[in-house]
Amino acid sequence: GVDNIDIVFNELDILSAIDLKSRTFKETKRTFKIIRLGTTGGLSSKINVDDILFSRYAIGIDGIPHHYKYNSNLFEEKLSQEFAQTTNWSKKLAEPYAVKSSDFLWNHMYEKQFIKGITLTMNGFYAPQGRSLRIPLSQPDVLEKSDCISFNNLQVSNIEMETAGLYAFGKIFNHEVISLSTVLANRATGLFSSNPSKSIENLIKFALSKIESF
Repeated sequence: GVDNIDIVFNELDILSAIDLKSRTFKETKRTFKIIRLGTTGGLSSKINVDDILFSRYAIGIDGIPHHYKYNSNLFEEKLSQEFAQTTNWSKKLAEPYAVKSSDFLWNHMYEKQFIKGITLTMNGFYAPQGRSLRIPLSQPDVLEKSDCISFNNLQVSNIEMETAGLYAFGKIFNHEVISLSTVLANRATGLFSSNPSKSIENLIKFALSKIESF
């Protein structure tokens, strides 16, 4: 989840800025290239299980980036506002935010045969993702309402729990970040991957081939 990404990102970032021998800050901070590989659930019937999906934008609802002072121009305010309006986002919950992936890594990694879209990064597995076992949900139709959101010719495509935080901290700390996922389930069709290990292996092999060409 984004709370743990916050820990990882801060500790990675300090390594980019400090000289470990002298324990002093460097004059020039290193910029990291961070490639996140993960699994995700598709939200559109047009997305097949085992597809590789690139997150061009991500919407987060955890509120953690708002604890930092940052230039609001780094984020995609129009997209976050559209999400909040379309879903009738409750004022009791954290203000949504939206962030774009690294242009540099996108141009190097993305290939046209793969899906690209807007990722919903939720801050929990059950209620935030529309799942209920015993207790009713306060906003049960967030995923359904998100289906009609369009931004820069892209639709909301999938759901997971880390990407928006990675993109947000990438912008705030000035590192290049991109998130790739393999689709192991589809919430719209109810289908699941019959061979998730193979699907994950294909994603890893593709990413490594791209990393080798840097």
